[in-house]
Amino acid sequence: MSAPTSQAKRAFIGEPPQEPSQRWYEYRHIVTLDETSVTGNVYFTNYFSWQGHCRELFLRAHVASVAEDLGGQVIFVTVRSTCDFFAEVLPFEEVVVRMRLGALDSNRMTLRYSYTRHKYGRDRVVAEGEQELVCMARESGRLRPSPWPSALIEALRPYGRGSDAWP
Repeated sequence: MSAPTSQAKRAFIGEPPQEPSQRWYEYRHIVTLDETSVTGNVYFTNYFSWQGHCRELFLRAHVASVAEDLGGQVIFVTVRSTCDFFAEVLPFEEVVVRMRLGALDSNRMTLRYSYTRHKYGRDRVVAEGEQELVCMARESGRLRPSPWPSALIEALRPYGRGSDAWP
C-alpha cells in the first residue's frame, strides 16, 4: 500500500480544502438512515450520488437554462467517477460537499469534490473525489460530441483554477 497523498494526510489532520485562489460551490447534506449500511456508517455509493446532487444543484442555481435542457438536445455523460474515503460518516451528521472545476476542454471536463464533516467543533475532510464528464448533442437519434454551453463555461469560471483550466 502506498503512502497517503498530501490531500489524504490533510484529511486526517481535519482541515477543510484550503485553496484561496479558487471558490468551491457548496451543497450541504444531512445524512439519513436510508444512506447507511448495516454497520451504521454511510454506504459508499451515496458519495457518488452526492456528487451528482452537487453538480445538478450548481446547474439549477447558476445556469437554469442549461439544467432545463439536459436530456433534451444537450446531454452530459459521466465517463469516470472516483472517491477516496478518509473517515466514516454517521446518520444525522452534516456533510458539506464542495465542488470546483479541475480541468476543462472543448467537450470534456473534470470536477473535483471534497466532502467535509463538522463535528466536535472541527471540520474534517472525510472524502475527496472527481467526476469526468463529456458533453454530447442529440442529432437524428444519435449522440455526437458537442462543445459545452457558453453559459455553463461562464458560470464555472469563478470555480476554476484561473487561466490554466480554460481551453
